[in-house]
Amino acid sequence: MSKGIGIVVVCEDQEQQSLLLRYMETCRINTSRDVRLTYVPARIEGGKSKDAGTKRVKEMFVKELQACRARQAKAKTLLITMIDADREKWNYDTRKSELEATLGDDAPLKIDDPYVLFVPKRHVETWIRAALGSSVNEIDDYKKPMPTKEEIKKAANNIYLWAHDNSTLNPSLIPSLKNSLPDWKKVG
Repeated sequence: MSKGIGIVVVCEDQEQQSLLLRYMETCRINTSRDVRLTYVPARIEGGKSKDAGTKRVKEMFVKELQACRARQAKAKTLLITMIDADREKWNYDTRKSELEATLGDDAPLKIDDPYVLFVPKRHVETWIRAALGSSVNEIDDYKKPMPTKEEIKKAANNIYLWAHDNSTLNPSLIPSLKNSLPDWKKVG
């Protein structure tokens, strides 16, 4: 990645951040120079707060998309947003609609907006397990045990290979991960 290109990452938790960073490193993106992280801790004072990360990601998405739009005239910029589907009925389209609603009518998403959206269904841990070859579905919870750094690195590498060479896809790959591969390729 050359100077003047900036990537802004908005995500809910450490596992999402780690997967995105490991993927970018696989793409040979200098994550310490070219990437700014804006991750929202899933835990807040007093323990977990249901949907606190989701709410904060939506708020940050508006702010960061506006900033990326402004910078786009001067330098290539990309906003990467990751937000878990969480519930069975939610998916990419649901989350995208929610993000569009936060922008309001004055600044709707445009086809040329500098962003990619990843929506792991059910959680990013589901994608990590799937990328490692585990038999998973998009309904069950795969948060425990937490994936290790090495597992996340291997998952990111596999996602990179799939995004750049569809012939290596596992036919049983879960739909939300399979459908996200073109967006992974946009990252690098």
